[in-house]
Amino acid sequence: ETKKLSEFVAKLEYSMLPEEVIDTAKKAFLDCFGVTLAGLNTTVGEKIINYVKEMGGNPQATALGTKFKTSLPYAALANGVMAHALDYDDIIPNMPGHPSCTIVPVLLVLGEHLGISGEDLITAYVAGFEVGTRINLCIMDEHYKNGWHNTATVGSIAAMATAANLLNLNVAEIQKSFGIISSMVSGLKRNFGTMTKPLHAGTAARNGLEAAILAKNGFTARENILEERGGFLEVYCGREKCNLKNIVNILNLNFLDSYTIINPGIGFKKYPSCYGTHQAIDAMFFLMKEHCLALEQINHVKCETSELFYSILPYERPKTGLEGKFSFQYCLARVLLDRRLGLAEFTDEKVRESSVQKLINKVKVGIHPVLRGKKNIGFGFTVVTVQLKNGKVFSKKVITPSGEPTNPISQDELVSKFIECASYGIQREIEDLDYVAEQLKNLEELKDIKKIIDIVAKGSRF
Repeated sequence: ETKKLSEFVAKLEYSMLPEEVIDTAKKAFLDCFGVTLAGLNTTVGEKIINYVKEMGGNPQATALGTKFKTSLPYAALANGVMAHALDYDDIIPNMPGHPSCTIVPVLLVLGEHLGISGEDLITAYVAGFEVGTRINLCIMDEHYKNGWHNTATVGSIAAMATAANLLNLNVAEIQKSFGIISSMVSGLKRNFGTMTKPLHAGTAARNGLEAAILAKNGFTARENILEERGGFLEVYCGREKCNLKNIVNILNLNFLDSYTIINPGIGFKKYPSCYGTHQAIDAMFFLMKEHCLALEQINHVKCETSELFYSILPYERPKTGLEGKFSFQYCLARVLLDRRLGLAEFTDEKVRESSVQKLINKVKVGIHPVLRGKKNIGFGFTVVTVQLKNGKVFSKKVITPSGEPTNPISQDELVSKFIECASYGIQREIEDLDYVAEQLKNLEELKDIKKIIDIVAKGSRF
């Protein structure tokens, strides 16, 4: 299995990719580029930038949106942390984890350092994405249940595959890269709602890049690390609980639906909070619009969801913006108060406002009876019920929230999100941002990504 994945990464070329795959990869790159810039304007973003500046390093690549250069691994670390800082980056339906925040940071630093074309960036994105999702499919239920954060663990392998493709490693070198990265992965869900969650994405990007570079330089490791006894799959999941057919099929991409980037596809977030909150948020917005609800009418709100989402959203009364992203109570209360939920609603100050803290008392969250104890249901569904002071009750069930491939946001909405994120993170003329968005929408035509990186660095405070 390790060899099959290595052959896929080594042989994948732009000319082999279907148009729909290319289009989705471009959207993912645009989206992640934007949320990475937004991550500059966060406490964790500032802390990681200051850390990287303090460490110094060989000036090889830029931390996106800044004017200073550092070593490739440190630049990848900073970009990965910023990409996941706001929890606004993309997801994969029914799979735990975030794909692009570990892949795109590698593309940015190697793309700048080596002067790589847009076509090659797209190809490497697909290589990393397909490798990561297929390993995810092998292990995701057991791995995630045991407390691992797949963005950190599987994301490290995806980042390695991305780097290996860009660096033109041969099959044997990529096999060794798998061996190296398998000894570098970690990341626990217990750190959700803290700065260490976005750190998971940064360390995954850094470690994946380092593993590929080490292998290219002759570093040795086990060559069949995924499937052998004591290897990655057995240690991180359990041999009897892995579904290895998902790896075996990677070389049979004869049909469009064979690509996981198409099926199940990529979900682009409409709200900058944990994806587990999105069903509930969509339900609340629907109820408010459908029934013209006003805050003063509401007696209480009940939110019933899956065991998975209930378990990863533990903050009943959050105290920080990061905790607010992992709180049903805060997200629903904030929607009721502001009738919107964007970047500005997840600051520490917003979360601590007395008005929202008081309203949180009216929001009760639990597991839906139908979903209790159920397995293999993907993300399940969420039901939000609003009881008014006059006794009327309204409910809404959401299975597929806005942004999923089967309920997608439009290209115009994705560009608007990019402009919002870039404006939030950096102070640029709107003409510059429109130009950058247009260039990224047509990524395959770019001869060198460095020009775009230089534009967003102009006037940086870092």
